[in-house]
Amino acid sequence: MQLQSMVKEDIMLKLMKSRILTEMVYKEGAHNKYNVIRFFSSLNISVPFSFPTLALLEPSGNFRNKHEEWAFTEHVMDYIQTNITPNSVTFMDVEGRIGLLFSWESRNTIEFVHQSLNDHFTIPINIGVGEPSNRLENIHISYQKAVDALKNKFYKGIGNIFYFNEIEEYNDHSSYPIELEEDLFNSIKLADDDYDIHIAVENFYHSILKRGLLNTKNVCEMTIRLIVGLEKKVIADIGETNISVFVELNIMRVIYMETLQEIKEYVCNYLKMLNKILMYNNNGHSVITKALHYMERECNNATLESVAEEVYMTPTYLSALFRKNTGYTFISKLTQIRIEKAKTMLKGTPLKNYEVAEMVGYRDSRYFSQIFRKTVGITPTEYRELNKSAQ
Repeated sequence: MQLQSMVKEDIMLKLMKSRILTEMVYKEGAHNKYNVIRFFSSLNISVPFSFPTLALLEPSGNFRNKHEEWAFTEHVMDYIQTNITPNSVTFMDVEGRIGLLFSWESRNTIEFVHQSLNDHFTIPINIGVGEPSNRLENIHISYQKAVDALKNKFYKGIGNIFYFNEIEEYNDHSSYPIELEEDLFNSIKLADDDYDIHIAVENFYHSILKRGLLNTKNVCEMTIRLIVGLEKKVIADIGETNISVFVELNIMRVIYMETLQEIKEYVCNYLKMLNKILMYNNNGHSVITKALHYMERECNNATLESVAEEVYMTPTYLSALFRKNTGYTFISKLTQIRIEKAKTMLKGTPLKNYEVAEMVGYRDSRYFSQIFRKTVGITPTEYRELNKSAQ
């Protein structure tokens, strides 16, 4: 009972501390210095008043949901409170980031925190450090600078420390470079390998950023417009009405990406798929020939998925390519191949019907007989007898 009471009291103190500090960083003058001193002194917490500074910590990772991310962040905050920072105060802000209030005179603490977290956790943690304040009442200014500093991760990468004096100025020119889209499309069509596509994507982003860095929103908007524009060009080039049938794409994922590098990799992977679509559309017959050779060789185990993997394309696109180039569906063509092989075995070997069925890919001999009769017009046994008579 006493333990439960202590735990409950500890939770209440954490909530009170977070509430007061959150109010201070969001509202100018929400609490004066002496009220804060009195409150934290009552909790036996030492508050740094010599150039108080606010740092914000946030994890970077593919969490399944916000609850999982919040739980991890709380775990990190508990680790910091227990193991790292005796001369600082931690709290959770309304965005789910860890606030770390410390004295600028002990700023080496941040480097120590960063290294300790890297050693203890596998998930990268970003740290934005705000500008030192001359008074505790002005900590909201340091907080906003820390928020702005965290934005630097978009260009500099995750898992780093970002200081207030490193904040980049972003341009807000949002005119879309249609000529660069055209250049990139031509590069996709001419690309011999993945490296060519990688270089083309690098050149595109280098060109849109050469006049200065853009804010994250502008980069995401341009990227989404680029993907849509290139998809339209491919549709026009191959004569298909909707290539999204062939390419699985969740375009809105772009707006949740944390870094420019992540966006570049996403665009590269998408353009590799567009390149394959263009290449296979222009050389559809050679792809189908390769697929048919594989189906002849592996007819007992061939599936749409295994053949698609063999020719490096999605099953959906291979299925469409089959119909376009042969006039048959994939399964009907595979059935033709299997029945022709079965006819050869029935004529030239003493194998029993169920053995022939298994060798051409049918585990159920009765189903094999049904398919054979539907295709040839007679049963496998009748076909064998008919050919014996002919000999």
